[in-house]
Amino acid sequence: MSSPSSISLPEKEDFQIIDKSHFSKAFSTAISNATNRVDCIIDGQTMKFLLEAISDNEQKLRQMRNYPYNIKLRCITEITRANINECKELMKVFEVYNIPSLRGNFMLVDNREYLAYLRNGSGRERFLHSTDPFFVDSQRFMADALFMSAMPAQQRIIEIGRGSGNEATETISDPAYLKSKLVEMIQSAVYEIAVLFSTKNSFFVAEREGILAELQNASKNITKVKILVIQDEEVKEVSTLKLKMLDQNVQVNYLQQFLPTKIIMLIVDQTMSITSEIKTDTEEGFPQSVGLSTFSNSESTVFSNASKFDSLWIQAELAKQAQARKAYFQVFKGLKLKDEVYNRAWTSSGNSNDASQSSSSYSSPSSSSPSDASSTAIPSTSTHRSDNGHKS
Repeated sequence: MSSPSSISLPEKEDFQIIDKSHFSKAFSTAISNATNRVDCIIDGQTMKFLLEAISDNEQKLRQMRNYPYNIKLRCITEITRANINECKELMKVFEVYNIPSLRGNFMLVDNREYLAYLRNGSGRERFLHSTDPFFVDSQRFMADALFMSAMPAQQRIIEIGRGSGNEATETISDPAYLKSKLVEMIQSAVYEIAVLFSTKNSFFVAEREGILAELQNASKNITKVKILVIQDEEVKEVSTLKLKMLDQNVQVNYLQQFLPTKIIMLIVDQTMSITSEIKTDTEEGFPQSVGLSTFSNSESTVFSNASKFDSLWIQAELAKQAQARKAYFQVFKGLKLKDEVYNRAWTSSGNSNDASQSSSSYSSPSSSSPSDASSTAIPSTSTHRSDNGHKS
């Protein structure tokens, strides 16, 4: 007789009931069989089970997602303000999508395995596992239809950020409050942070105040961090050692020219931004170096700041490409290319005996006569190098 924790139907039916305490192990076994994709459709009831299973198998999931496996990991859920932190955890390993008022909880591994959450009237929680090909195929059809209509998580998060209440603009003069606001914004980021340091000193002030460390911590998740700072060798060294070398989610670009205004600008998830004036560029801390700051979650303000940042980013990218081209051509600078003179025997296709009598010296296309160009003669080329280094 089967135990209460695991009740198996006849094996030939390819169905099995699994107790909730065994879900993480069943999840691990199922994903180990994946060769193409793993799709999850979950509502709030099973979020905790999936997060526990992900935590137990996070390293395996990350390996599956990357080369050489390149297995696609996708998840649909309902993203709300209440569960946005849980969704961020999902986004570390899954491509997450949103469907409002979603009901249902199941997982598909390729077109072979199905794992679903069950709950009876008395509240008992179990899972159904199936490898029945006809049943799995019908669930795959339903899952594909859901993914076609789902919204990407990033878009939903922007909607939540912009719909978080009345649009507000706040002027900040207290340096301590400014620092706490910057840290709060960075820690709340879900998928993207953009930072502009228009001066060298403002970058080092941010380093000393722990702002760069917060950016590094944010990048350890799935948050992408883009930093723009003025071109400087010392800045390059610090950014490489403390940011770029440690995490591939951090990108740093360098401005070639000083901006008309000295500012620090932070944009988070394209939903909120903060701009701080730099009143002096010689001090070492926020209280001395930063003036008035403006926080805003207004769509128009954030969009304007994001557009400015993107424009500067593109300019920095173009400047970097120009430097790469210049460095490439420097490789050939100073090289003296030798002149070459070719002796060609023009051989008539109709009479090969005339070939040895029709030898001519050829140095460039411009020296050929029009009659030569229209000739059916076939050149055979021979070259040799003279004592002075030229070919003759």
